[in-house]
Amino acid sequence: MRQLLPDPGPGERRKAPLAEEHYRRHRLLSSAVHVSLGIGEAASGHPVPETLCVHPSVQAARESANNVVAWANDLYSAPKELERGDLCNYVSVPRYERRCSAQEAAAYVAALITEQTARFHEAEAQIRGRLLPRVGPGERRALEAMPDTVVSWMNGNPVRSSETARYRTRTVLEAA
Repeated sequence: MRQLLPDPGPGERRKAPLAEEHYRRHRLLSSAVHVSLGIGEAASGHPVPETLCVHPSVQAARESANNVVAWANDLYSAPKELERGDLCNYVSVPRYERRCSAQEAAAYVAALITEQTARFHEAEAQIRGRLLPRVGPGERRALEAMPDTVVSWMNGNPVRSSETARYRTRTVLEAA
């Protein structure tokens, strides 16, 4: 991760967000969604074997799901993070690179989430149509369960984000 984040000079703070391609790689690693998906698969009793995790369709499904979850999280947290000057949020990237408003940048990120959702469904169709018929029963069960686990994660994240106090403005009362 260090190679993606150039060191500022002594006493300096980053004044611009990462370039989009670097932010995407950074967010893929920093979101920990892959770990959560692995936990979900283990909890389902059908973890996807490592030999199948490297299949392009499985990788595309997991990566696109990771992007949906992480980028949706960025949309929810953008108002709070942008207000405090935090540049580690996807909305800050197009806002800086395109010199657009936060609302326009958020719309851009939302459109990318829609694209990634479609990419996930394409990968899921490839898994179900081409990969499932070629694997044994144990691997088949894992691959059949994986999309449901991933969809639960993709759907659950926005629900959690809309309900948690983390993304709401709170007034802190001072003690009398």
